Amino acid sequence: MIWAAVIILYLTFIRMLVALSNLFTMQFPGKKRMEEGPLVSVLIPARNEEENIGNLLDTLLIQKYSPFEIIVYNDSSTDTTGDILQRYGEASKLVRHINGGDLPEGWLGKNHACHRLAESAAGEYLLFLDADVVADSEVLSSAVARMQEKRLALLSVFPYQLKLTRGERVVIPVMNWILLSLLPLFLVRKCRWPSFSAANGQFMMFHASVYKRYRFHELVRMRLAEDIIIARLMKKMRLKIETLAGRDGGVSCRMYRNYDEALNGFAKNVITMFGDSRLFVIFFLSVCLFGWVPVFLGTGWPGLAAYIFMVLSINVSVAGVSGQNIAGSLLLFPERMVAFVRIVIRAFAIRGKRSYVWKQRSISEIV
Repeated sequence: MIWAAVIILYLTFIRMLVALSNLFTMQFPGKKRMEEGPLVSVLIPARNEEENIGNLLDTLLIQKYSPFEIIVYNDSSTDTTGDILQRYGEASKLVRHINGGDLPEGWLGKNHACHRLAESAAGEYLLFLDADVVADSEVLSSAVARMQEKRLALLSVFPYQLKLTRGERVVIPVMNWILLSLLPLFLVRKCRWPSFSAANGQFMMFHASVYKRYRFHELVRMRLAEDIIIARLMKKMRLKIETLAGRDGGVSCRMYRNYDEALNGFAKNVITMFGDSRLFVIFFLSVCLFGWVPVFLGTGWPGLAAYIFMVLSINVSVAGVSGQNIAGSLLLFPERMVAFVRIVIRAFAIRGKRSYVWKQRSISEIV
C-alpha cells in the first residue's frame, strides 16, 4: 500500500506543479495591439443561434482594427437566425452570410460549416468564432499582433466562461480543472511534442496560407472534438501553435445554459482530452475519487494532510487562472466531482453507441 500511496502523492504533486505553472506564467494575450494590418476574415458557424448571434455581431462591428470581414454560415437553422443575419447584412457591408443546405454525408455539421466558411474567406488570417462568444473591441488587434509577434500558424484562446446558474457554476469549470492541471500552457508553443497540445474551437485564428494548404476541418470532418485534434495534427506537422487562457483574452462566452446541457456538451470531448485513452480517463477519475484511501492507509495522517494540501492548491490555482471565485470554487468541488463522474459515464455511452445529438441534429458513426 505504501507504494500506491507514493505513486498517487507523486502524480498529485506533478498536477499541482502544472496548475501552479499555469497560474504564475499567466498565458494570456500580451498588451501589443495593431490598429491596421492584413485582412482578417471572422468566420462564424451558426445553427439555431437567434439568442446569441446578434450579440456577437454587435461586438465585432466596433472592432478597433481594420480591415476585416465577417462571414456567417447559417447551418440550416430552424429559428430566426437567418432573418437576423439578413438584417445585419443589409445594415453593414462588413457582414455577409452563407445559407447552408443539406449536410453532406461523412461530415459533422460544425466541421462542414467551418470548411465552407474558409473556402469563402479572403483574409490573410482566419478567425473562427462560435456564435455564443462575445468579443471586446480590441480582440482582433491583439490577436493579429500576437500571431505576428510569435509567428504562429494557430492561436487559440479559451474564453472567460460566464456562469449564471448554479448548475453552470458546478459543471463549466470541470474542463479547466482537467486542462490546467494536466497541461502547462506555456509548453503548447515552446514544446514540439504533440502531447502538449490544446485548442478551443470557440476561438481559433489560423494563418490562412497554412489553413488552406492543409484544410484542417476537412481532415477532421467526422471528429467531435475537432479543435483538440487539429491542434495535435499541427504539432505533428511542426507548425507553431499557441493556446492562451481567456480571463484577460478579450472574449467571453456563456457556453451552456444549465446543468444537463453542460454535461451533454462536455461528454463529447472529455475522452479526447485524455488522448482518446479510456484507460487514462478511468485511472484519472479513480485517483481523483479514491486516491486519498491508499494515501491514508500507506502514509497515515501526514501523507493525507499533504495530499489534501496539494488538491486544494490545484483547485485554487485553476480558479485563479480561470477568474473564478476561489472560495466558491472550493465549496462546489464535491458537486463538481459528481458532475465529472456523470460526464465520463455519458462520454462512454456516446462512444459505445457511436451516436450523439447536438443542435437538434442526430450524429451517427462518430469517431
